[in-house]
Amino acid sequence: MSCRQMARLCLSTKRKLRVTINALIVYLRIIFVVCAAGYVYARLAYRKSRRPSLPSMIRVYKQLEYLHGLVYESDTTCIDQLRMDRQSFHKLCQILVTKGELRSTRNMSIEEMVAIFLNILAHHHKNRVIKFNFTRSGRTISKYFHECLNAMIRCQKDFWKSPEPVPENSTDYRWKWFKNCL
Repeated sequence: MSCRQMARLCLSTKRKLRVTINALIVYLRIIFVVCAAGYVYARLAYRKSRRPSLPSMIRVYKQLEYLHGLVYESDTTCIDQLRMDRQSFHKLCQILVTKGELRSTRNMSIEEMVAIFLNILAHHHKNRVIKFNFTRSGRTISKYFHECLNAMIRCQKDFWKSPEPVPENSTDYRWKWFKNCL
């Protein structure tokens, strides 16, 4: 229907037509999402040459759910668990990607790597505790912790401040007690 023909219709007919068109658009979007999900599922099944098992799908869901609760749920949870707010966490992830050359893999995202790294550092957890929380193997936790640590070391000039020696004739009252010791 062209614009001229649409202009000739009465107002109630135009409304009904718009509602019908909007409903069709919604249905097309739903069909597109279902087709995309089916394509991804078929591709995954073809890659593995078998159908993905239910426990593996549940494991992936648990991993994503734990990461979401840790990082994306609220600032207070993120500060409690990772010792930084969400905005700082995402900035750190960007810095580690750009300057630290940290790369995501097929199985783990940058956010999950950094969350594992910060969680270990913040709470002094052992590998066993982290592997249980993130539903990963101990080898995977260790591997990505070291990758994140290496990325932090590559960024050491940006993060770590080099110490400056205190001059002998310093007038700072805090250093007077250590005058002849240092």
